[in-house]
Amino acid sequence: MIAAPEAEATFALRMRQRRDALGISQKVLARKVSLERGWTEQATIARIETGKRGVSLADAIALAQALSCELGDLLTPVKCQACKDNPPAGYSCQTCGTSSERSTA
Repeated sequence: MIAAPEAEATFALRMRQRRDALGISQKVLARKVSLERGWTEQATIARIETGKRGVSLADAIALAQALSCELGDLLTPVKCQACKDNPPAGYSCQTCGTSSERSTA
């Protein structure tokens, strides 16, 4: 089991990684979540992603839905501290060997 502070940090990291993978801005994510939860500020998303604001269970579920993933995906602990399980596009992590595909955009 992971402790609450680590869970919050993991959630923030995985949320940002998922948002980046989808290619959406904090502002777009805030708009998507506002339909469900009523807060619309991009700054709220920024505070969550930087660990300056925690989230309630209801907010976490709404964020997962807005990011088209399961809540568990946002709580999966990081295996590699070097690359945070997400090396830059087109590169492989020299520590864990995880590779990332090049962006086609």
